[in-house]
Amino acid sequence: MHRLLWLVVLLLIAVVPAAVLAQDEETTTAAHDALLGAEPMYGVAEEVVGIDRDGLNMVGTLAMPEGAEGPVPIVLLFHGFMGERDELPVVGLEAPEGMYTRTARALAGQGIASLRIEFIGSGESDGEWKDTTFTSQINDAIAAIDYVQTLEGIDPERIGLIGLSQGGLVAASVAGRDPRVDSVVLWSAAANPTANFPGIIGVDNFTEGLNNPEGVAFTTPWGEETELGQAFFLDIYNVDPVAELSRYAGPVMAIGGLRDTTVWPQPFVSQLFLNNHEGPEMLVAVDGDHIFDVLTPEAGATVIDDVIAWSIAWLAQTL
Repeated sequence: MHRLLWLVVLLLIAVVPAAVLAQDEETTTAAHDALLGAEPMYGVAEEVVGIDRDGLNMVGTLAMPEGAEGPVPIVLLFHGFMGERDELPVVGLEAPEGMYTRTARALAGQGIASLRIEFIGSGESDGEWKDTTFTSQINDAIAAIDYVQTLEGIDPERIGLIGLSQGGLVAASVAGRDPRVDSVVLWSAAANPTANFPGIIGVDNFTEGLNNPEGVAFTTPWGEETELGQAFFLDIYNVDPVAELSRYAGPVMAIGGLRDTTVWPQPFVSQLFLNNHEGPEMLVAVDGDHIFDVLTPEAGATVIDDVIAWSIAWLAQTL
């Protein structure tokens, strides 16, 4: 079965480097094409902010479009597993920058504000990483929505979400729970965490984490040592992002990389989010890996810029 799926994926790569299925494919494709290589309309002004999360300080970077007449829409950016608010660096550039730093700058260039947060226990935010769970991150994201609705110059009726990998799981779940979400873009989103995370953490480590009240310390496949509490593993069985998103009727774009070996096979996993979603939607498949080739020097920003362009084309229409 896996061999058959990979054959289909390889055919997609060979025939259509960016395969798109959409309710409004023509308009969105034209907007995407126009954004590639386009000069920004506005600059960006960034500010590090603190958000109260039940007495803990959650750190974020607010990026506002300089010169745009407000109030403007805003997009919240949710990082992936063990990530931070700027996300992974885009290498191969003269001055590497984080995936989300680049995304925020591109959003601002089109008149859209953004807030990229670090979940409690991640990066500079208060709390301990080992205590994180899907549910705690979903609640962090809802607290961030509460925060942006208080900001001067922001339109509280136009709030979008972008989530990468585990951040995509969070974004899908928040959309299903919070009626203030107006548009969602999922990047390599984890649709089936009970299948995805044993591969990331290792089956033996995953089993120990489930059964050991102290949790488990382990080394990730990319060589980073970390520790997670038992609550993280148990909570994996409490959150179903595909079911969560089925309760959301707003616009959804799901983007997957055809060479993704972490949340795979694509675009089939991304399609899962759309199968039971009733509302405007688009599936985009790009020729990239799980993180859109940002750590591949020879790729530079080619794939991630394509993904950003698709995302802004969608958000500009739906916010």
